[in-house]
This record gives sequence, C-alpha cells and structure tokens, in this order.
Amino acid sequence: MQAKAIATDVADELMATSDVQAVEEVMANRFAAVPEDGRFEAIRAMTGDDKMALLAGLVAMTVDGTVFSGGSPGQRHHQFEQIARASGVDIAARWTAPIALFDKMRRAALITLLTDEVGAASAENCATIKKKADLAVNVAGRLPAGWLPVPIKIGAFDQADESKDQEGDMIDEEDMAENEDA
Repeated sequence: MQAKAIATDVADELMATSDVQAVEEVMANRFAAVPEDGRFEAIRAMTGDDKMALLAGLVAMTVDGTVFSGGSPGQRHHQFEQIARASGVDIAARWTAPIALFDKMRRAALITLLTDEVGAASAENCATIKKKADLAVNVAGRLPAGWLPVPIKIGAFDQADESKDQEGDMIDEEDMAENEDA
C-alpha cells in the first residue's frame, strides 16, 4: 500500500485574513537581486540580518509537516511542531478564521465546536438558527480571540509524545530520589 499525500494547498478564501505568504514567494522577492554569476560573493557581501533571513528561508523550505491520507501524524509532524515551538511563531497573531472556514463545515461540527469552545448554552442558542450561512457568521462571532482549528495549533498532534516525556521526567525524578537516599 502506497502512502497518499493530502493536498496542502489552502484555498485563497481561507487565507484572506492572513499576512502569511509562501516561503518560496518571499524568498524569490527578497533575494531576486542575487546574481547567478558571483552568487557566493554577493551572499558574503550581505548584512548579517540578510544572511540570517536567507538561511531561515532556505531551512523553512525544507520543513514538511504533511500528514498523509489514512495516517496519523508521525515523526515528521513531531519535528515540524518542534521547529514551530523553537521559532516562537504565533500563528494566532498571523491568521484569523474567515467566515469561509465555517461555511465549509457541517452544521453538527459547528454546534460541537461552539459547545467545546464557548459552552453548551451558546451552542444551544445557535442550534436554532435555520440558515447555515447565518450559523457560520454566529459561530465566527462567538469564538474566543486567537481561536485556531486543531490542525494549525502548535502541539495539537504531539500531545501523546508530551505525556511520554512527562512520564519519563517522573521516572528520572524518582531515580534521583532513590540515589539521594543511598
């Protein structure tokens, strides 16, 4: 059985509220003036900030957090989240959920989302809304500031790994206590 990659292209309407750009596009615009001939010398002549931006962009182009169809996040996604944490990226500051996201969701999923995020009373109130477009607007308006869907929350997929780390930490602390008693 072959792994099948899920398309990672994001519809334009889902990125309408974001200032995030594709790394390749940013790199092409920022470093377009670097000549093909004499490239090494041109890079050596760059400021330290420009060199770091070039390095960051090149590294960013090698990062792939793709989750494959029918599979669960694995080592690749865990590493992607480690990089995201280390970089200190604040996704909520760069993206807010547009109405188009909620328009694509099923009615039941919208009600469940409201229940989970703002409580049953709000969800029950919205459950009576007949038109799905009106429900989408209400859901968008009721979610807390900085809300992100699970797939783009940093750490959403590696919680199982964190619990392993916590268990490992507890064992280390217990071993240390035993060694102190000896």
